Amino acid sequence: SGLWGMAALEAGPEAPAPAGSSSSVGMKTMDVSGDGGVLIRVLGMPQAATNRITASPGQRLGINYVGRLLSSGKEFDRNMGGYPFEFTLGEGKVIRGWEVAFTHLAVGDSAEVTVRSDYAYGDEGSEDDIPPGASLVFEVEFLGVKDGPAASAGARQADDKRRLEELRLQRHEADAQRKVDKEAKEKSKQDAQAKLKEKLANKNKKGKGGGGGGKGKKKK
Repeated sequence: SGLWGMAALEAGPEAPAPAGSSSSVGMKTMDVSGDGGVLIRVLGMPQAATNRITASPGQRLGINYVGRLLSSGKEFDRNMGGYPFEFTLGEGKVIRGWEVAFTHLAVGDSAEVTVRSDYAYGDEGSEDDIPPGASLVFEVEFLGVKDGPAASAGARQADDKRRLEELRLQRHEADAQRKVDKEAKEKSKQDAQAKLKEKLANKNKKGKGGGGGGKGKKKK
């Protein structure tokens, strides 16, 4: 059942997720980095969700988290004041383990994320809280996602490209319509000229044939 999340996420930003209770999804640990460096155990999914919304590079994520040392369980950090922690995916402002993990989680998921030291702070550690070579474990809740500047720019470029294609199509259709109108006008002109020519021919024919006029009467 833990594979439900992986299958849904690989399918795209809005992938169907099977119905089920949130307590049934956290039984399997997933190696999402492929080398054991980032492990995810999904603890809960939204029960009512039919589509799982994932993040793309350039989008801004909002999360709640608590970070602990894997070796001792000692807490070293959490988002303070009840406000979500925000970061832009792919910007490189958070540890590499988070960049990997949050491409495999969806909005509404809660999970335990274990990050090996080379995906965290490596051999240098971080200040006094995280010793060199320490692996970390995070309890995270993925609250939401919104477009950041990069994603918005990409969306604008895609929208501009779509509009340009629409304008090209409209110009092509307008040119084709003008050609049809021109041909129809030319045909109408030719038809009018043909009718006029035929009318004149008939008039001349009547004049030569005597048509019953006074000039055609015999003198007594």
